[in-house]
Amino acid sequence: AYEREYRLRTPINRGTLVNHKKMMHDVFVDCGFHYLRPKQVAFPREYTIELAQNIMKALYRVQDPQQWEDCEVVLKLCNCFRGAGVVIARGLKDLNLKLRALLLLPGRETVEEQWRERQSCQDDRDSMQEQQLHWWSNECPVFVAEQRITMAEGLAVWNSESPAVCAAYDATMRVGFVFEKEGNILKTKFLGAYWKLPKAPLSSTDLRARCVSKAQKGTAVVDERDAEDVYEALGRALPQVFSHAKCGAFYITKTYSADPLLCAFTLARHSAERARRLKEWNKEEEQRKIILGFLEASLEIVVQGGLR
Repeated sequence: AYEREYRLRTPINRGTLVNHKKMMHDVFVDCGFHYLRPKQVAFPREYTIELAQNIMKALYRVQDPQQWEDCEVVLKLCNCFRGAGVVIARGLKDLNLKLRALLLLPGRETVEEQWRERQSCQDDRDSMQEQQLHWWSNECPVFVAEQRITMAEGLAVWNSESPAVCAAYDATMRVGFVFEKEGNILKTKFLGAYWKLPKAPLSSTDLRARCVSKAQKGTAVVDERDAEDVYEALGRALPQVFSHAKCGAFYITKTYSADPLLCAFTLARHSAERARRLKEWNKEEEQRKIILGFLEASLEIVVQGGLR
């Protein structure tokens, strides 16, 4: 029944898009749905003295550093998920300190020591040391910084162990959906939604614990009216975002031609995803040709320093 009802006869290949936070954001904006995304900027993973200030200026459009003290910024790696590598900073000074910790690589012994500590004991996966390891080992040449969007009042959640206790959480809604294909048109069918809760409520002083939502930390039911509002907005956006025109090598080279390293990285990821799909289909010769074609294109971009 599942195969008949929910799977396309020809599965769509969007692995590159869904596994690339910058590309997903850019496609939403390119399709005219910028209002569904927080403001985002990308920078090379290289620390400079002006980096924190440049991020604040780009995200909040104010020049006076005193106005940045209450501004919160979310730092993310483009290809990490489930909260890995996510760092929240509040104010210019905190942002600068965290950028230094993430982008300035220590000596080899320091990295090896942190890896040994991580393997020998169950360290806090939300610690700054854990996030540093994700940043130091990541292969993407850029990172993204986003405005932190908060719920106006928070989601009220009652404590299951103490029914009289209620706390407000800055939750994140997770939505499940599939595509139904009618001719060459994709139509969205929503399967449901639920709230992911962060580790701590809004009253917590732990910035990451009250901001980063994870399903294993707790979930909550979504009000039907809230779900319908989200379905309506995403129902218009998702078929365009996941269209064939926004996921191929042509779109990647056109969009990122001004950044050779990012373009080469994204093409290589796209090539690897295509190769994985083709391997599943046992098309070894076509797989070999596509891999070689994309790797040659990626190498040419890096060598030339850009597309002409």
